[in-house]
Amino acid sequence: MNYRSEILPVGSSSHPLIYGPDGSRAKKSWAFGTILYPDANIEIGRTTPGTDIYTLYPHPDAKIVITKGSTTQDKFFLHRDHLASVRQVTNESGTQVEQTRYAAYGEATNSSFQTKKSYIGERFDPECRAPVLD
Repeated sequence: MNYRSEILPVGSSSHPLIYGPDGSRAKKSWAFGTILYPDANIEIGRTTPGTDIYTLYPHPDAKIVITKGSTTQDKFFLHRDHLASVRQVTNESGTQVEQTRYAAYGEATNSSFQTKKSYIGERFDPECRAPVLD
């Protein structure tokens, strides 16, 4: 299989990528932190020292965010279009918390859009500027 071993954004340092035995992305590292991908529906963000942020996708239309050491869970619902791209995100009470549209190749036009699973239902990698299809 042909997978990127690192990302070299223009004018920046490299971002090493590590893949699991099945070919799916397992880890992404850079100067400010690490993101672990134990499976396709879990992300563990280690961008703040001592604070792990767990993002779970128990269903294609649901997202749960848990901060290590916290007793609260933030629950969100993902609203998709006909391509399974996430257009809006609402919280438990139905209040819209995020909204975006997409440019060519899946880049969100809203630069503050935080939901990783977005265009065609896949994770968007800002350094690659493309969806991660694994």
